[in-house]
Amino acid sequence: MSGGFIVQAVHRTLQARRVEIQLAKLALQEENDWEIAAIPVHPWLKFNGSDKMLDILLDFAGLNSPFQHNKLTKTLIKILPKYSTHATTIHIDIAFGIPHMDVINNNTKAARHWAMANVVYELNKFRQLDSVRVSMSVQRVYWEQVKPVSAIYGLDHPHWTFAIVENGAENAVEIDSDIDYYGYFRVKDASTHTLPLTFAIIIAG
Repeated sequence: MSGGFIVQAVHRTLQARRVEIQLAKLALQEENDWEIAAIPVHPWLKFNGSDKMLDILLDFAGLNSPFQHNKLTKTLIKILPKYSTHATTIHIDIAFGIPHMDVINNNTKAARHWAMANVVYELNKFRQLDSVRVSMSVQRVYWEQVKPVSAIYGLDHPHWTFAIVENGAENAVEIDSDIDYYGYFRVKDASTHTLPLTFAIIIAG
């Protein structure tokens, strides 16, 4: 058998192997696409397959009814685990309405805290996350309104970040600030979760 024939045979074998690998990748991608397409739609969830980013919008601005909160949360926590093998980046956006127009009582605060705590509980089961980013949008920081956000301090991801956008403006806040201290110890008193080691907390001055 000539050397040239051997080289050609090896080349054909390698080419066939490359085609086989490409076909396997396409089949896997097609399977993933089908799985994602089969996930039910939820108004609080948006997935971008190209960068594997899952946006979770907890929109409390237009919801004043604990019943509405709980109904949306129950469907959310049923759907959220379906993204565990697809999402590598998470962005949680928590939106609050104008404080004096919001219904702020024990029922709404409990419903909002329950929603966030359940999201955190499900996300802690995700095993291929590269980053988790949390942002909270408010007109102004009103403690009674934003108390439920302390639930995010139960996140197990070691380097998740937290930002507060107040009336569209952002400024850095140091670790151990009042907000950081408040959220950390509020959860520490009620949970045994390992708390995050670093934070990027942003708030308007």
